Amino acid sequence: MNDKQLRIEVGHRLRVTANELGFRTALELADWLGANRAQVQAWYSAIALPPVKYMRKLVTEHRLTLDWIYRGDGSALSYPMFIRLTAAMDAAEAPPPDVPPEPAPAPDSAGPAYPARKAGAGGRPRARQKRANAA
Repeated sequence: MNDKQLRIEVGHRLRVTANELGFRTALELADWLGANRAQVQAWYSAIALPPVKYMRKLVTEHRLTLDWIYRGDGSALSYPMFIRLTAAMDAAEAPPPDVPPEPAPAPDSAGPAYPARKAGAGGRPRARQKRANAA
């Protein structure tokens, strides 16, 4: 299993588990864990794996295991919790089985949004010099 697939599976399992435990939004889980919403969104969307320091609080308070969160191994969960979480996982939309490679960025056919600066244009306008009248 590659790193991206692992992050997808952990994020999906964490989202379903948190929802099953009563955390309906990423903000609710973040507030409870002491993290911020952006961190939880990153875990849910497979950008990053959740750090153990946050997951340790979740598993301790809700009688889960780190094996469940990170590996999907529910053998150490209580039987009612195992049935509840596996049923929720089955009912939830599963992550894609294989992650396609990220597409290459499309070439920018329209050109840059702003014209290129001239050499020597430092950003600050120069003070204009007054011309002396020749007449």
